[in-house]
Amino acid sequence: MFARLVIVCGCLGLFAMAGSAQDDQAELRKLVDRAIKAQGGAEVLGKFKATKVKFKGKFYGMGEGIEYTGDMAYDLPDKFRFEIGMDIMGMKISIVQVSNGKKGWAKIINDVKELDKEQQAEVEQGLHVIRASHLIDLKGKDFKLSPLGESKVEGKAVIGVRVSSKGRRDVNLFFGKDDALLRKIETVVKDSMAGGQEFSQETIYDNYKQVQGKFVPMKLAIRRDGKLFVDGETTSVEHAEKLDDAVFGRP
Repeated sequence: MFARLVIVCGCLGLFAMAGSAQDDQAELRKLVDRAIKAQGGAEVLGKFKATKVKFKGKFYGMGEGIEYTGDMAYDLPDKFRFEIGMDIMGMKISIVQVSNGKKGWAKIINDVKELDKEQQAEVEQGLHVIRASHLIDLKGKDFKLSPLGESKVEGKAVIGVRVSSKGRRDVNLFFGKDDALLRKIETVVKDSMAGGQEFSQETIYDNYKQVQGKFVPMKLAIRRDGKLFVDGETTSVEHAEKLDDAVFGRP
């Protein structure tokens, strides 16, 4: 009799857990829907899968802040281009990284090399983070959502969602409790310029502005292992349904 009661209680517990998990998923889906609406709506996000951005700021990866300028372009789900330039002790340094979905390259000053397997995988992980922050794909079956609860980002109340996908590292998204705008992304990155070392990275967004119907952050701060890594601002944004393949050619 006691054994049967234990089994019944255990089964009831499983039902309760299942109900709680379903409730969590329903609430998380509602939050994602709110965030999609806040960012411009499903129609706008579904239309604009490609973006060009120009930016400037300070890089703190070598200690004292170094001014930089750069641009980035992506065409989801698999194309990416990033270029940054800075002056280090009187020497002008430029770094370009490109992936066309099949191959990738890195160019440092005038030296161009094809990305190795690990470097290409890291570019693809970066695109995965962009897809997650684009929000519209989170409604698909490839992504599993789990709650992170409430916290604060720069003094603002946020609600966190962990995004999991097979073969990818988790991405934590934090949305404003009041406005549902994306305020922070947390993930783990591997820096090929640092010998593939892993860092816990958080990107904080602010100063949202509407561009072509989509709300985008014009300021960001990146911290690695709790230390300021990049402080930047966006100087121009252009959304498109698709970008020319030449944008993602060998640099």
